[in-house]
Amino acid sequence: MDGLKGVIPNSCGERRTVEADLFGETVRISYCEGCKSGDIKKHNGVYALIKDWGAPKSKQKIRFVDLIQS
Repeated sequence: MDGLKGVIPNSCGERRTVEADLFGETVRISYCEGCKSGDIKKHNGVYALIKDWGAPKSKQKIRFVDLIQS
């Protein structure tokens, strides 16, 4: 886990989508809002999950970023 971003390393970044229109294909690139603004809750990567091992037979998984208060 990347402790600064709260996501799995190298999963956060640009997303490329190809849109077909009348004149051919257009590539649209959207960059990560969390990386641009520095906000940990706006990353587009895969967030790290943690599990509470203190509770017996607990099957609840929590996103790490949800535990951080900002």
